Amino acid sequence: MEENIYVLLDKTNKKDTSGHYLWRMQCKICGQIILNRKSHKATACQHYFVKSYKLNNELRVKRLNKIYQGMKNRCYNPNSKDYKNYGGKGITICDEWYMNYYQFQKWALENGYNNNLTIDRIDSNKNYEPSNCRWITKSNNSRFKNTTNCITINGVTKSASQWSLYIGRGRNYINNYIKKHGLNKAIDYIKSIGLV
Repeated sequence: MEENIYVLLDKTNKKDTSGHYLWRMQCKICGQIILNRKSHKATACQHYFVKSYKLNNELRVKRLNKIYQGMKNRCYNPNSKDYKNYGGKGITICDEWYMNYYQFQKWALENGYNNNLTIDRIDSNKNYEPSNCRWITKSNNSRFKNTTNCITINGVTKSASQWSLYIGRGRNYINNYIKKHGLNKAIDYIKSIGLV
């Protein structure tokens, strides 16, 4: 018989349909907390996928859990600093992933996830779901954020940071210029340099 992969934390006031008290248990592999009966020896029930990756991919699995928790915070926690750009705009997580972390993990590991990549929604107006998500580098992800100032001049589109570097200034120069003078004046300034 496989060892129990949950650590018993504490007893709750909740009961199952048979009247048994439920305990909070934490997975030794991914850190997820579940409610279950104390006598229940949860092993591979939901962790069949995790266990097969445990030896070679333990760090990947832990980082994926952090990414998953971050998604949930952005979409469902009004106290999250990022909520206004996600949940506040109606962005959610598909039921398949929201209801079962292991489905998200399975999708991630089968679709190119590695520790140098971060999750990205292809269409930033749509939800976190398999058909709208991909793994990209952090630098590419920051280019596609809703909060990024994208500027098009003579058919060339770059982020404000990219324009700053293009004209030979520090990375935040154009963003700061926009805050101080507005977007239109920033565009005029970039044009005045004569590189576009």
